[in-house]
Amino acid sequence: MTDRRITERLRILGALGMAGMLLLAACAHPTGDVILRSKNLIEVQGQYDQAIRILEAEAARNPSSAAVWYWLGIGRYKKGDFDNASKSLERAFDLNLYKTYHPSAYEYLGWSYLNTDKYDRAVETFSKALAIDPTHVSALLGRGRASMFLSDEQKDRGIDDFSLVLKLQPRNEFALRQRGWTRYYRARYNEAVGDFDEALRIIEPGNRLASEDAHRGRGWAHYYLGNFSQALADFDSVLGDLEKSNLSDNQKSQEFFDNFFGRGKDASRGKAYALVGLGRYDEAAAFITANKEYMSGSDLPLLYHAMGERQKAWQHRGGEGFIGISMQDYSDGSVSGVKIVDVLRDGPAGKAGLRPGDIVTAVDGRKISNATGMFGEVVKSKPGGFLTATILRDGRPNDFRLVVTSAQPFLLNDPLIAPVLKFGKGTAGKPERPPAAVKPAAAVPAAAPVPRASPGGVSQAWAVVVGISRYLNATGDGLTNLAFADDDAKAFARALATLGWSESHVRLLINEDATMRNIVIALESWLTKTGPDDLIVLFWSGHGFPDPEDPEKVYLACYDTDIRIPATGYRMDKVRQALEERRARNVIVLADTCHAGKLITRGGRGISIVPQIDRMRRDQAVPKGWIFMVGADSDRQAIEHSSWTNGAFTHTLLKGLSGEADGYESIGPKDGRVTMGELRGFLNSVMPDETQRVLGAAKRPVITTSTGDPDIWNLSLQAP
Repeated sequence: MTDRRITERLRILGALGMAGMLLLAACAHPTGDVILRSKNLIEVQGQYDQAIRILEAEAARNPSSAAVWYWLGIGRYKKGDFDNASKSLERAFDLNLYKTYHPSAYEYLGWSYLNTDKYDRAVETFSKALAIDPTHVSALLGRGRASMFLSDEQKDRGIDDFSLVLKLQPRNEFALRQRGWTRYYRARYNEAVGDFDEALRIIEPGNRLASEDAHRGRGWAHYYLGNFSQALADFDSVLGDLEKSNLSDNQKSQEFFDNFFGRGKDASRGKAYALVGLGRYDEAAAFITANKEYMSGSDLPLLYHAMGERQKAWQHRGGEGFIGISMQDYSDGSVSGVKIVDVLRDGPAGKAGLRPGDIVTAVDGRKISNATGMFGEVVKSKPGGFLTATILRDGRPNDFRLVVTSAQPFLLNDPLIAPVLKFGKGTAGKPERPPAAVKPAAAVPAAAPVPRASPGGVSQAWAVVVGISRYLNATGDGLTNLAFADDDAKAFARALATLGWSESHVRLLINEDATMRNIVIALESWLTKTGPDDLIVLFWSGHGFPDPEDPEKVYLACYDTDIRIPATGYRMDKVRQALEERRARNVIVLADTCHAGKLITRGGRGISIVPQIDRMRRDQAVPKGWIFMVGADSDRQAIEHSSWTNGAFTHTLLKGLSGEADGYESIGPKDGRVTMGELRGFLNSVMPDETQRVLGAAKRPVITTSTGDPDIWNLSLQAP
């Protein structure tokens, strides 16, 4: 054995010995027993919730124990509670955590930061771990991964980190894939292809997610190299795998579904561009039509323009007009409009004297209330025509006359279609290049900026609000009465009133009024007044139960339901059918099933509403424009608590709607308007924290929507 190996082995044995002495010393008092028991629960048994409860109780009893906070951080990390994991580990360091634990503590802390998008802090933390051990593979991978989202210089350092991992572990496919993606982002496409090639050679056959990720990365790298046939083969491989995917084992992971649909969208977009590059325009057009939900707002104008079908391009864009600004919604007191974020210097707006920070309140005398309206006014204007924009600058209004130009040169300069124009087959895909003096489209959005309202705006909003605490046929072991369900519904109706809803647009059904007949009338008759641009909200707080002969059928229990006769309940697919028949633009379903947890207990088992939503999501059958937010759980005792006057889900929902979700974690600006995206972020973060604090166990909502509609999260429950 060489001296170096002997020295290294002694170093490891010394570290293990020190750790052992620390654990033995800890065993001399109760805290040590807690740590050893929790360590076993986390590392051996995987019982994270139990370990977290024990460690939280010990932290309350002995808050100065760095080791307790250290293990609490690891338990929370393993549970996926990354934000609280980072707080626990930070506390451990504040309490002078033993240096023996530093490498692993920095590792878990770095990955916690990375999983909460705190990339700079992740890089800093992983660097501390690497200062102790420069060959710490997990820290190298974490720092490389975080660097991918930072500056080009940081990306290059990330490539170095992945390269070092591959020297230490040549068959580390994760490092190969991550280096491939980082090289792709640095436009080093040939090197990226090489990394993805090597990764695909060593990825285990059953590791479908890794394989799809490598094919997708290689597909885009081939696309930008002009290798459209190879790109198409890679994207088809991803889409083929997704069609064969069996998601049943992953139904509980919201992140998995987001990733699943994200991969499908990305591969579909890549396939469309590759088909255009090959000159297979008819096939591309058919594929685009069949997969419109996967195409972003900018894809369709670009793709049709690249195929030479300019009229279709303008049709999907909304028109040819262009003035060269990027913008966002603006609202401050009585003033609303759009705020100019950036101006293309040589574009019409720049030439007219508009500046970043200007507030546009009207165009040609017509009031502008949001970015969607502004974009619509611009694109429908004919090139060569004029627009008069009313601008607020330093609190004073000014009128600016702009000459509208065509968006064609800016579409043609978009990097996404550059490979098609450079390498593509056929002539239709190669429109005349714009003059060299035109600035690249990177200086201005290629399509409409993302608005903070649904496209076109909601015309009217209608709500059916149901809350049932008392049941006509309640029993001790079946359909039990509830504590807060009726209060949930009343509180939600009050919240809508505070948000400006008219009482005539809210149908509130509580307890005895929430009979099967009245609920059917509300959904299938009262809502027939809704129009195609309207929003429907269904809030349901109460029980649900399965058909004993067919547990796949789940019913919502009405006041007069007898669970011995399932047909006396309102079947969930019938509820959905009733809402679909209204043909409203958007539907939001809020279900606080947390009251019963298992919904209805039978023989110690319960059927949750969640599998029904999971099935729709798995089959991609969630209707476009719909949002589901469900507070679901399997533990009845962990739902209602005297600290609240509502169920856990409604309690958090109401806090968010009251304004606490406005601008939450910078998801959107703090502008006095809570969007569904802000509410989603608030619920996903605050509900687990609140239930953890009160109940000792984090309870998470289930939130999903249709695919291909990213703007849906800009909806608001604020009255139109």
